[in-house]
Amino acid sequence: EHYHASLLKPDVAGYQFEDYFMWEFKTGRIKANPLATSDKQRAAKVTICLYGLNDPDHCRIRLHNRKLWLKVKTEPLDNFNYPSFVTAEDA
Repeated sequence: EHYHASLLKPDVAGYQFEDYFMWEFKTGRIKANPLATSDKQRAAKVTICLYGLNDPDHCRIRLHNRKLWLKVKTEPLDNFNYPSFVTAEDA
């Protein structure tokens, strides 16, 4: 198990994905939000690295689930992995 003092704890009250991360819709990757504070960017980068959030399998599954969601928006969101990626607005 890996630990770093900057590792994010998303179950903490007040945590908001967008405060730390941004989606890359063409690749399915997550990146640190460039508008976040330097501390939040560091926490995002540490979390991405330690949890392997940009491993090819994660990215592939995100892209696949988003493609499915965009076709069948009537399905319950609970049926999809990575719901914040699946439903996010492509900027």
